[in-house]
Amino acid sequence: MKIKVLNLTIFLLLIIGCGGKRQADNESFITIDVTANYPTKELILQDFMDVEYVLLETSDDFICEGFLLAVGKEIIILRNWIDDGDIFIFNRNGKGLRKINRKGQGGGDYLHPTKIVLDENNEEIFILDYISKKVVVYDLYGQFKRRLNNDNPRYTDMFHYFDDTDFFISYDHSMDHVHIKAKESYHAIISKSDRSIIRNINIPYKEVKATAAYLLEGETIWSERFNYNAIIPHKNNFILSLPASDTAYTYFPDHSLLPFMVRTPSIQTMDPEVFLFPQILTDNYYFFHKVIKHKWESVSPSPFQRSQLVYDRKEKSIYKCTVYNDDFANKKTVDLSQQELVGNDIAFWGIYGAEVLVESYKNGDLKGRLKEIAATLDAEDNPVIMLVKHKQ
Repeated sequence: MKIKVLNLTIFLLLIIGCGGKRQADNESFITIDVTANYPTKELILQDFMDVEYVLLETSDDFICEGFLLAVGKEIIILRNWIDDGDIFIFNRNGKGLRKINRKGQGGGDYLHPTKIVLDENNEEIFILDYISKKVVVYDLYGQFKRRLNNDNPRYTDMFHYFDDTDFFISYDHSMDHVHIKAKESYHAIISKSDRSIIRNINIPYKEVKATAAYLLEGETIWSERFNYNAIIPHKNNFILSLPASDTAYTYFPDHSLLPFMVRTPSIQTMDPEVFLFPQILTDNYYFFHKVIKHKWESVSPSPFQRSQLVYDRKEKSIYKCTVYNDDFANKKTVDLSQQELVGNDIAFWGIYGAEVLVESYKNGDLKGRLKEIAATLDAEDNPVIMLVKHKQ
């Protein structure tokens, strides 16, 4: 095993040596031992990120539960947590602009708006409907424009491919499920016009390692999986991960790959399996989502044990990490571990219910802008959305 690790390290160093200035800009890869007992670090969110709060307007037409789907320069798009088909468009100040509902069985409809990619330049929204395995495209007023074909129905995570207006970079989540046949490639560049694969991006791995867990109780099959980001926009490039790979890579516009993070020991050798994914990447810190997949013997508790690691870029050290929102006087934690990305400029988002904020305000637990907003709230109002952005 020591020889294999040494050979891997030499191989990666040779790749880095060939990278020249590009690797210097990308900095050398990080090695993380997922079995190590790292010291603890506490961080204040506002010390390294900018925080914006959006108070969603409440009216009879805009009763929104606050599940954020996309963020643009001018608008934000949300849906309810319940599966009612409503999609809400607010401006960045929280004023309701319009509500769309195209839930149905027709070719221009969707069953469940799982994710949305916003293209403000072309005034289009791409709705990923995982249930019906299709992508439906509308204008910003909810008028149907086209439907993308179903040749590659499992490519779900999608981001605009660099500055190119014709393509997405996408990820196929089928590796999450152990009963799906293994594929050579799970990342791809796909066309925005017909969803066809333009280029596959191959990340090497040995055997599939499913992130889903299954439990049979009598005649009932339970399943559970955890969220992770297999694609992260970062410094004009992308960080690509795969559950079965020990290496996360930086993907460049010329289609080259260089190691970003290497985990040890190999996921292929572990029982129970310990997964590690890059999650939130900032100028000062790289946050990682660590998940231990235990044997699932009963519906409760969950088979997944989650924690958060951080790499301090100045200290070049790794820590277990807790992040606090400084707008709460009582050290309110911020969970970065399962954040889904909603836009290239937004690192992650959060939600605070109006009832919780009203109670916190009465108890004197709020500060700053959040205190100002809570002072105007009624407990029945729409929630407040927290947008966390990279510092300018």
